[in-house]
Amino acid sequence: MPDARKIGAWLAGLRRERDLTQMEGAERLNISHQAVSKWKGGESLPDIGMLPAIARLFGVTVDELLRYAGAAG
Repeated sequence: MPDARKIGAWLAGLRRERDLTQMEGAERLNISHQAVSKWKGGESLPDIGMLPAIARLFGVTVDELLRYAGAAG
């Protein structure tokens, strides 16, 4: 099973690399900032349907997101 905390920390790092706040990232993904906060804290993971938008926002591929999620487990 993927480690939600590691994935959340990785996503937070990608967000910071792009100089985005949680609020800005949430707005660009059309979700609540609370959802982004939960990802960061490892309380939840993004819905699989969000992966293409997340990949575009962070400049990675969906394959990279999935590969990292598999490696974080």
